[in-house]
Amino acid sequence: VRAQAVSTGGSPWSGGAAGATQAAPVLAAVNAGAGGLFSCADRASGLGRALRSAATGYAEADDDARRRLAATVLLVSGRVGDGGPALWSALGLVSGAAVGLWAFDVALWRSLPWVAPWPVGELSRRVPDLSGLPGPLGWLAGPATRPGGLVPDGSGLPHGAEFELALLGLAAFVMGAQPGPWVPSGHPVPQVAGMLSLASTAWTRLLGRRTEVLVAPLIGSGAGAGAAAGSGRGRAADRPPSGVSDVLAQVAERDAAGVPTVGVQRLDHADGTTSWVVAIPGTRSMDVLPGPVPMDNATNLALMAGLPDDMTAAVESAMLQAGVGPDDPVLLAGHSQGGMVATRLTSRLSDTFRIEALVTAGSPVGTMPVPDGVTALHLEHAQDWGPGLDGWQNPAAPNRTTVVRDLPGLGTTWGGSDLGLMPTDLGRAHEAWGYVHTAAVVDALDDPSVQGFRDALERVVGDGTAQVTDRTYLVTRVPEDAKR
Repeated sequence: VRAQAVSTGGSPWSGGAAGATQAAPVLAAVNAGAGGLFSCADRASGLGRALRSAATGYAEADDDARRRLAATVLLVSGRVGDGGPALWSALGLVSGAAVGLWAFDVALWRSLPWVAPWPVGELSRRVPDLSGLPGPLGWLAGPATRPGGLVPDGSGLPHGAEFELALLGLAAFVMGAQPGPWVPSGHPVPQVAGMLSLASTAWTRLLGRRTEVLVAPLIGSGAGAGAAAGSGRGRAADRPPSGVSDVLAQVAERDAAGVPTVGVQRLDHADGTTSWVVAIPGTRSMDVLPGPVPMDNATNLALMAGLPDDMTAAVESAMLQAGVGPDDPVLLAGHSQGGMVATRLTSRLSDTFRIEALVTAGSPVGTMPVPDGVTALHLEHAQDWGPGLDGWQNPAAPNRTTVVRDLPGLGTTWGGSDLGLMPTDLGRAHEAWGYVHTAAVVDALDDPSVQGFRDALERVVGDGTAQVTDRTYLVTRVPEDAKR
């Protein structure tokens, strides 16, 4: 649209310099004054700064409140454990009375809907109808969980953050119950994990089971060698990653393989440099005693306690076999236990390899350090209990960013209904492919801390034109004399 003339005061504006001279007073009036464009822009800018400041203040207040609550839980639970059986019995009676009051409150809410259910409000989560379970389980659970039953719709298990505090309290209680006076500790969960890990190792040796880790490349795992960027099809490990979702897709592919493996992707860039992406999947066995699969709970306990573990040594061996050079940029990525292993490696290999970036998904790494030279991105789901298994939040550091995503509302992704918080839902909240979807959301975020990780990611993966060579390494435990 082209304006032919603008009239003001009954006189049309002419073109050229004269027209500009006539327009200047009008434009000055529009821009100046309390209602002018400049003033409006200043006010909008000030409002934006105030909103950002308020958001930062609320976040800091939430973090401070959580730290104070965690300290209270730690102190009280430890003192209760240190108090002896008499105090435990008294608190058991109090807890039983509290549960009774909760049940009465729920029943009252069912009979009188207008009564505000004060404890139920804290537990407003979805619970499934369990009346269809076979036998006595269905008879007992049905009256409580069917529509209109005793347990109200929306009551379920706590979120991961609440589970984290509960686990912290339980660990502090266990440490306080040890013989002798209790000395407060900021991280009791790793201490308990250390006790369990040492007990597992001792029992294994009493049984005469002595094993060592074997790491070997799978034949044919280099099928992606030479795959150029832009293929856009097939496995994520066969093409250069362009974002966090591509990196975690490699981890999820290893997780779905059905066997304990580690992936090492080599990226050869046009300038002659080489970089690497190491993909480490999560737990594959629930065994507490070391068995053939090293991705088990024995490794989890050792990782949590900061003790030597088989998977950390296995991934280091895979990297050396793949030919990772001391000056080659490396990105470590892991889901669940794999994230713990990757985090441990950032400290263990800081003098061996040039580790630029770290990605963890659903991993309890709050008590594990990350060196200053490594940029870390931690992804968590609010409904996932995995990240809370260490009883501690991830530290807020310049080189560590934690993104927490609330999953309800993702019905189109997970089977047509919002995620609940029963055990089956907890498994879905922890699954590796779910974190790939979350990583895709993170890739689209415009946030300074996330941008800092993108810069570190780019230093490893480059501009997407690298040639790819992918290797998969099988990791297993064998008897000590099997390799001789």
